[in-house]
Amino acid sequence: MKKIIFFLSVWVLFAIQTGSAQSNLILVHTLTQDTVEISKGDLVAFNYDGYLGQDETVSGKVLKIDGQMVILNSPKHKKNTFSGKRYLNVKDITGFRKFRKSRQWLKPALKLSATIGNVLLSNYWSRTDKLSTTNSILAGMGIGLGSNIGINLLFSEKIKYKVEKDGWKILIKEPVLKKVL
Repeated sequence: MKKIIFFLSVWVLFAIQTGSAQSNLILVHTLTQDTVEISKGDLVAFNYDGYLGQDETVSGKVLKIDGQMVILNSPKHKKNTFSGKRYLNVKDITGFRKFRKSRQWLKPALKLSATIGNVLLSNYWSRTDKLSTTNSILAGMGIGLGSNIGINLLFSEKIKYKVEKDGWKILIKEPVLKKVL
């Protein structure tokens, strides 16, 4: 009886360990040997061949890399009407960009601070009578538009690297299973 319980507990530990194992996507530049490792939880953008052969772009957080499939959680975006999980075959990926972790909070924080600064500046101009109301509104719109364009240039969404065309190869790093005993 003790042997059966022992083997069952070892089997359960092994099943838990293999169930939580995650693959990583390794992108290697063939000439410079630069590597980019994409794993679960990373923010990325991928270009891929769509069903009709057209180029499509999707960005989001990597939920899972499993065998030859990358699963992204794609938030609703202006350009992309699809939201939810997006399944990509690794062989269909034609370009990629990995975003920094700080991007999640830094871009919205900069946009919020620029908006608050714009409102305070417009309020100051309207109180001091240095500008008329119309000029104050137009100046505020110009500053808001300029800061929005600047932030979008600073945090670009464009695909940075092209697979095959720029010399990048995609490899899948399978997890190494440790022995339980």
